[in-house]
Amino acid sequence: MIIRFSAFLMFALFITVGCKDSSTTSANDELGLDESDNGLAIRAVNTGTEDLEISTDGDTGIVFCYKSDGCKDVTSGGGSHHWITKDGESLISTSNDEGIAVGVLISFQVEAGSGYYEVVSGKAYRDDAGFLEFEPNKVLFTSDEFTKGTNVQSSYGDVN
Repeated sequence: MIIRFSAFLMFALFITVGCKDSSTTSANDELGLDESDNGLAIRAVNTGTEDLEISTDGDTGIVFCYKSDGCKDVTSGGGSHHWITKDGESLISTSNDEGIAVGVLISFQVEAGSGYYEVVSGKAYRDDAGFLEFEPNKVLFTSDEFTKGTNVQSSYGDVN
């Protein structure tokens, strides 16, 4: 009798401890992010036979949106230029580590080559020297292919 009662208590304890309330959804759940993901990044992938060149300037840029702070332009109005070699890929922009990224506004010009971009979830953090780093986790979205002369305009996630 004591053995059955002890077994029942152990079973009840394991069931209680193993249960998780999944009735609420969060921004991470809606976007398909893992719990440890706090960031988003844009990765450009070269599909052509020449270098892929992507640029942003005053009229284009990549703006990340955060759970509690809304959308923030991390480029501060500056431009950027990215060269991705044949068969290569590169993170062209990442969210910061000061909030949970839930969306991104994407706008850039394709100066040369062809490719596509991916929205990638992952962990944004600062290294020991204080530099922003990004550890990619999984691809959330893949764009259609673009070519030289294209002005890419898109968004992903919660951008309000």
